[in-house]
Amino acid sequence: MRTLFTVIHTAVVFLGFASPSEQTWRKIENKSFSFSVPSSFKKTDQSGIDSFVEEYVADGIEVIFDYGM
Repeated sequence: MRTLFTVIHTAVVFLGFASPSEQTWRKIENKSFSFSVPSSFKKTDQSGIDSFVEEYVADGIEVIFDYGM
């Protein structure tokens, strides 16, 4: 779990520096955790078999998590 948080946090920090300050962000919430991405990110239909998987993509970058055992 700590590794997952570190990966998401690093991606969000990187995106904050790489994106213009006027860009809007949206909060992604689920039952396990939440995080924010720039509004240009779109959710794909990526899913997992025995864990909670989501993917968000924008031009040249993707954020994927696989939360579970």
